[in-house]
Amino acid sequence: MERTNVLVAFKLSFLELFITQPNSIMIYEVGLISILVLLFTPIAIKKLKTKYNNTDFYKFYIFSLITGIICLIMTLKVFPFEFLPSTLKMLQFSFRLLEFSSFFLAFVVAVNIEKLLRNIKYKDIIIIMILEMILTSLFFCHLHYNDNIDETKLWPAVSVTENTGRVHAGCASFEYLPSKAFENREYIEKRDKNIIILNGNVTIENEQKNGTNLSCDLYMTDENIELELPYIYYIGYDAKINYNNGTNIKLDTYETDKGFLAIKIPNLENGKLEVKYEGTLLMKISLYISILGTIILIFKFVVQKINKLTKKEK
Repeated sequence: MERTNVLVAFKLSFLELFITQPNSIMIYEVGLISILVLLFTPIAIKKLKTKYNNTDFYKFYIFSLITGIICLIMTLKVFPFEFLPSTLKMLQFSFRLLEFSSFFLAFVVAVNIEKLLRNIKYKDIIIIMILEMILTSLFFCHLHYNDNIDETKLWPAVSVTENTGRVHAGCASFEYLPSKAFENREYIEKRDKNIIILNGNVTIENEQKNGTNLSCDLYMTDENIELELPYIYYIGYDAKINYNNGTNIKLDTYETDKGFLAIKIPNLENGKLEVKYEGTLLMKISLYISILGTIILIFKFVVQKINKLTKKEK
């Protein structure tokens, strides 16, 4: 299916934003709570104008509201998404815009809730309850899910061969491959799963490959051995050789002209090669920052609770 046809085929009906169809395999609903709160947007705008008119906060609220609604409209069948510039059509599925609408409307919903609950009255509660009951009756639905899935009917992620074709389970249309690998798809199809010697003479034994982990014994007869490993090149692979004399060295990795991971072994020493994907430095830093941020938030929350209890006791 061509990209333009995909854009047309996966457009949403207006009803799908509110009710999941019984035969649907995906949920596109905006959400009952969000819909309920968004109904009070005119009231929230009136209150915001009184206090925040012409401020950056008010402008961002209006911007978020308009942008969120536009993104919703762009997912619908009535919107001519297929006629937009090719740069935008790279989105592939218009329903992906729901992610942007969720982001912007989340801000609107949060502000609305704050404005509604600040000076809420009994009559407001009654109105909200009535609307909630109406919406619940209208949008009561569920996605039919069968937990007894027959895995034999799923599209298996088989090896890439010359008979695979342009579309492949696990690789989609290969558009996410690194550029060199994408340009050498024919090489990928014909290449076997073993280590290939690019330069020098070496004997490879006990080769074992399990996902992104690989190990083998190397018996050198030359220096400056170059090996192409059975992995598409990505930054983050860690390769080292444990020599039989007890020493070990970390090996530099690089990308071959075919887009595969390769290493150079400088010394004329027998040993065991071990390769595994460790991730990039940026990935590790991001993880540490996330962990540190979580700890700080928990610590801040605990301190605030302790200070409140201390003040009450005084």
